Amino acid sequence: MVHECKICGYVYDEVKGDPKGNIPVSPGTPFEQISPEWHCPICDAAKDYSFVEKAAPSFPQ
Repeated sequence: MVHECKICGYVYDEVKGDPKGNIPVSPGTPFEQISPEWHCPICDAAKDYSFVEKAAPSFPQ
């Protein structure tokens, strides 16, 4: 599952996490378990108000 910032289009991918963000998030961390203090690393939008859930892109194998 991925979550996309409605403001800038940044995509949080649960598989990758966000180890370099304002609050580092380990790979494999579900979006719901990220601290409410975490913000979009691109535009600084708040986690709770600016992200929408989307299905992860699938690629033919």
